[in-house]
Amino acid sequence: TVALYNGWAVDGRDVVMEVSNEGPVSEYLESAVEGSPAALKAVDLGCGNGWAARKIVDIAPQAEVVAVDAAAGMVERAHTIDEEGVADYVVGDVESWAPPEGNKSLD
Repeated sequence: TVALYNGWAVDGRDVVMEVSNEGPVSEYLESAVEGSPAALKAVDLGCGNGWAARKIVDIAPQAEVVAVDAAAGMVERAHTIDEEGVADYVVGDVESWAPPEGNKSLD
């Protein structure tokens, strides 16, 4: 599966995933994130090209977002798209990833 998503990042199919999911996910994020505390921390597991992580920061500019994906190609694509670096993109397995030491609270 990781190889498949790495291929999708190269072929531009990450954008197809973004466009097909953007409507309902954006609606959910807006309702979940609006009015959040000033120190909002979020993790986007399986971030793909990072579009949801960027959307969170768009809704709540003060948010600190870590975006994790096992496909290095997708994380590379996220870095390319996010020229401003609004999220921290990490290559990692969502089943075993853990926040860095000293940053265990995501509330």
